[in-house]
Amino acid sequence: MKTYFEILMQDVMRQWIRKILISMARALLLLLSLSTGAFASMILSEEGILPTRSAEYVRTQSRNASTEADAVNYNPAGLSFLQAGGIYLMINSVNLYTRKGDSIRMWGAQGNDAFSRLISPLPSTYQSNNKYLSSIATAAPTNLSFIFKRENWAVFADVSVLRGQPGVTYTQGASSLERLLVAYNTLLASRFSQELVSVYSTSSMKRQEFHIGATVGGSYAFIDQLAGSLSVRYINVKANTRITQNPYYVQATGGSTLNQYQVPMNIDTDVSGNGMGLILGIDYKPLDNLNLSSRLEYYPPMVLNKKTNKFIANPVLAQSGQLNEFCDGIWPLVMNDRLNAGGVGNIFNMALMDPRTVRNIGNKVKATYPISLSLGLSWRIIPALKVDTSADLTFPRARDLDGRERNWNAVGFRLGQSIEWSVATWASLSAGYSYNDFGLRKDKLTEYDDLLSSHTVGAGCSLRPWDFLAVSVGGSYSIFNRVRQSRSDVLESVLMGSPFVYAHGWSQTLSRDEWSVSVGVTFSFYPVAEAMRKKAEEHYWKGMSQFLSNDIDSAVEEFRSARRYNLYYKDVGKKVKELEELQKVIKKNIQQEKEEKLEKTNKGKGVPGDEND
Repeated sequence: MKTYFEILMQDVMRQWIRKILISMARALLLLLSLSTGAFASMILSEEGILPTRSAEYVRTQSRNASTEADAVNYNPAGLSFLQAGGIYLMINSVNLYTRKGDSIRMWGAQGNDAFSRLISPLPSTYQSNNKYLSSIATAAPTNLSFIFKRENWAVFADVSVLRGQPGVTYTQGASSLERLLVAYNTLLASRFSQELVSVYSTSSMKRQEFHIGATVGGSYAFIDQLAGSLSVRYINVKANTRITQNPYYVQATGGSTLNQYQVPMNIDTDVSGNGMGLILGIDYKPLDNLNLSSRLEYYPPMVLNKKTNKFIANPVLAQSGQLNEFCDGIWPLVMNDRLNAGGVGNIFNMALMDPRTVRNIGNKVKATYPISLSLGLSWRIIPALKVDTSADLTFPRARDLDGRERNWNAVGFRLGQSIEWSVATWASLSAGYSYNDFGLRKDKLTEYDDLLSSHTVGAGCSLRPWDFLAVSVGGSYSIFNRVRQSRSDVLESVLMGSPFVYAHGWSQTLSRDEWSVSVGVTFSFYPVAEAMRKKAEEHYWKGMSQFLSNDIDSAVEEFRSARRYNLYYKDVGKKVKELEELQKVIKKNIQQEKEEKLEKTNKGKGVPGDEND
């Protein structure tokens, strides 16, 4: 009787200690959910709008003070200062190749029986060092623009790829999901009083993501030195994430296997929707060779629709909440649980789910772009040499991402500097450098949100073989700063009827390289008949000849004639305005000289002045 009583008390104490430990772990989990940001998104990238939309940017890395056709993307107010009026058509193709690397080393503690002997854990035997590689190669038009400029104003329309991941493939899957698989099998081995030896699986993760922006707006020069712009942007987002994971052999100590408890994962989720943005710009030219600019972009909350096309996963991992982001409601979780794959289902319980992940269930996703402020300076030191400086500031925390905004710093930034040398009137060479920090906190970097800070160098040339055609060619290479971090997390779920909270840790190294080659073509023409254009050109050059001969009156008349034949020809309107001002100054000076001469003549003859009248 005494022996039975002692056994009963030991069992009660064991169960009591187990409940206390689980309660403490859940309290710690709740504290983590209140003190840290939400998980990074696995179905959308959140870096905002990328600047690599034109060949001019790729070759210079600094275009915020542009007054050429690509100002439609970087300095819309500068379109009022285009050298010539008329119609501009611009198309760019920026071709990227990105290689991502993700190596991970996992560790943890494992008891002989995770449910009855938590007090005396043993070191696990599943420590590993695996590398997950992925690559992206894109070759497609990234920008198509239409601009119409006349005198001191311009209107424009643009369609651009603001951001995209066309077919990025993680051929070995996502390390975060592989880590969950190892944690699950560690607990499973403990349940049978064994230790995990190895896990073999085939995995894949594919992401398709496009953010297309359509922008319309206009710019107006209030005076010769100052212009402003206003534009509206429509954004369309389409994304798809597909994940497969097939654990085909799991070995524990003693030669036993756990294959019968493995469940293949097959997830397919779409995200789509629309958003809007407002863009304000100012361009100021205090000197003919100096240009200053600023641009402010504001984006109201953008809420996208989420649709789960397929959801098959291990019920234990689904119950943990780690896969909630792929679910457009509770129904995919319920159906997956009732399938009872591997005999580990029929455990779905929202009350036992990780509270940090519950909010991820739903058919809506917030994907708001950050507010940004861009500044630029362009200075032509001598006629053949120009330098450009750009700065872009983003405010990623000043947006609503359902808590994910707390994963970011208050400010992200990009700095760029370029130098351009005009080797001929129709050709120029350039080189540029930029440094970029998206602002994502280092402890929130993941293999699918690897927004590492980077150094980029670019170079290229711009050619204008004819007045109506400009061609830009550029290339760049980005060196991303490798990041190594150690992290820990808890996995909370139910296994074979028993709730558990399991702590595990890992170290992760993220790396990335990126190359780009770009080509941009701009066509410009005037909506004027050929004969009229020829007459305008004749009068224009006659006017230039008269101007060089100091015959201002004749030069003005010739430029006016050129403007009547072709209003858009070069800067003829500006020439007329400047010479008309010069005429006024000359006439004023002549009149003043006549008055002074008359006054001297009157004094010499002794004619009394007005003061004696």
